[in-house]
Amino acid sequence: MYAGVPRWATHAVTGPIGRVTVADADASWLAQLGSWAGHSPNSGKSYEDQPTLTLCESGVPSFEIRGPAVDLDLWLWNRPTGSEISVTGDADAFVELIRGGVQ
Repeated sequence: MYAGVPRWATHAVTGPIGRVTVADADASWLAQLGSWAGHSPNSGKSYEDQPTLTLCESGVPSFEIRGPAVDLDLWLWNRPTGSEISVTGDADAFVELIRGGVQ
């Protein structure tokens, strides 16, 4: 949901790394926050600091988001969950990105 970067934009992956863990399955992913910027050749509009999330192969996470698969999916799309989502560590930037995203 935050991985699309236009071809004409520059992309920087410089933010914190976090782990998203599915509590009811043996699955987790590392994701790093970043941003893109550029000038659209189609609309003429300029963009700065547009948020991105990029999956990582490695890195030391500074936070973790954990919950059952169905509730993680709902939480990531700003929908009500049936159970608590655990947020530990320095996840403020990640939570802000999610809360400001899909409404």
